[in-house]
Amino acid sequence: RCDVILSTSMGNTHALDVAEKEELICFALKFCPDIDGQVPTTAFAPSGYPSGMPGMLNYVAHVVENIRTIGAVFAGGFIPHVIEFRSKLGFPSLKIDGQGLLPFRIMDDIEVPTYSPYRTLLQANQPCFYAFSKALVDRPPEYQPWHFMTGSMGRNDALKHLQLPAFVTEFLDAAETSNGMGPVCVAFGSMTLARSAAFQSRAIAAAR
Repeated sequence: RCDVILSTSMGNTHALDVAEKEELICFALKFCPDIDGQVPTTAFAPSGYPSGMPGMLNYVAHVVENIRTIGAVFAGGFIPHVIEFRSKLGFPSLKIDGQGLLPFRIMDDIEVPTYSPYRTLLQANQPCFYAFSKALVDRPPEYQPWHFMTGSMGRNDALKHLQLPAFVTEFLDAAETSNGMGPVCVAFGSMTLARSAAFQSRAIAAAR
């Protein structure tokens, strides 16, 4: 048995299910700002939206993206998988009558998962580690005390036994000799953005 659960975004839903079952705290680990509307903010717009919008429009755009994400979850057939996984943990689901009180049926019956008060509270106030630098994005004012901006994560001894190819070492040495500082590498890993100009500008400014 563990004391806490740490999950990344793709597995967070099931991690919260397990946390609900075992009554544990589940931390989310995020490598970029909330750009899908999960934590609405006035500081920046969601991914794919124009940069430089007024703060309130940024906030509204996050809310819209959150609604679109929920709709995509239902439309994409993800809910049955959630129900199946939760049933294995002993959680019931709820079937919503598509006819309701009307004399005719307006839609098919819908089966949805049911959540305990603990799960609802945990999901709404989930503690998060944001593993990116404040040099790229300032801490949004909407982030709560349980939202921790840690900076990039890595092992302290990661560079002790690093063996680079000779041509890479020569390039690094030449760059360091030319300006006394060495090259700067800015990478976003697997994160893709429809509009990355704002992030690139902040990265270049931080490097300079």
